[in-house]
Amino acid sequence: MKILFCQTQFKMGGQQKVLLTLARELSKDHDVTIYYENHNFFNLNGLKTIQPSKFIQGINLFISLLRNVLKRKFKKKIVADYWHLKNLKSTFNGEEYDCVILLNPYILFVNEIRNKILKSNNIVCWTHNLYENYVNERFIFEQNQLFNSMRSADKIVSLEEHTASKWKKINSNTIVIHNPVTIDNHGKISSLNNKSVAFVGRIQIDSKGIDYLCEVARKLPEGIVINMAGSGNSSDENKLSQWIEQYSLEKKINLLGVLTETEMTDLYERSSLLLMTSRYEGFPLVAVEAMSFGLPLIGFDIPSLKEVTSNGEYGKLIDFGDVESMASFITKILNDKELLSIYSEKSLKRSKELSVSSIANTWCKEVLL
Repeated sequence: MKILFCQTQFKMGGQQKVLLTLARELSKDHDVTIYYENHNFFNLNGLKTIQPSKFIQGINLFISLLRNVLKRKFKKKIVADYWHLKNLKSTFNGEEYDCVILLNPYILFVNEIRNKILKSNNIVCWTHNLYENYVNERFIFEQNQLFNSMRSADKIVSLEEHTASKWKKINSNTIVIHNPVTIDNHGKISSLNNKSVAFVGRIQIDSKGIDYLCEVARKLPEGIVINMAGSGNSSDENKLSQWIEQYSLEKKINLLGVLTETEMTDLYERSSLLLMTSRYEGFPLVAVEAMSFGLPLIGFDIPSLKEVTSNGEYGKLIDFGDVESMASFITKILNDKELLSIYSEKSLKRSKELSVSSIANTWCKEVLL
């Protein structure tokens, strides 16, 4: 079967990592191609890829800017989205694929892609963010186009039930397929011997709940350290640094910056649990990665973490915003080896259900057909 993934770039990110993991697994039995424009943070060796030339991209960017000036539409994202479509048009000319899988922003252009760019009877929109993120933020100025496009898709794949339930009102052919574990732990799991808490993700004050994280840290006793892996924009990073200094958290929060996969593996091995203080997530990749190392997951009871933990069966969910209870449970579990082991076993069990072979098999049965 010929399969095409359409993704704009491969900067560091969970969506990109999941796509490559799934593509590699599917390529064992299928002819898989990845279309993208720029950036190679990840290793794409061994995968079939297609890119428009930099020259073509430059011309298309000029055309996109001119088009939006003439239409008096000066929204940066609208310009960028049209530019991505132009690049796709410049690369393909009616080639046939058994299945075309579109990621953001190509989910805007199902009708254009089907009628003018590619030939396929199975065009799939794969959403990695919450419904509200797409409709009320990312595509707020292109809502009608988004709805028309998603309505025309042969299938929508969402990462969790909350988002899927929203898309089903627009396209009944919407299903849920979770993200797989994307890190190879080589059979290693954490010894759970350190009072070390891992926090992995972008430093984004709002979405990742960094303010909550600092409040939790303030309430933790001496000796428990939160190791933070990730980076953010200068504004959010500066704000975090200010809070650390203001609340004297230098011995409780350790900023590690961006880590390589080897360094990330080492962090998971050295940690005894994963903490998530997010206000919202899609289906968090770091959660299933950490769980594959046997790290208990502790987070707020947001929809995506309910999905990851099967409503708390495979992790500890705290009422949203209750930093007092969160800090109390972290302290309790790190001082109770038996309780720590119970939650560790739950994490390992859940991670096996989310193995890449299991998730790829679901894609084959539910999407590729």
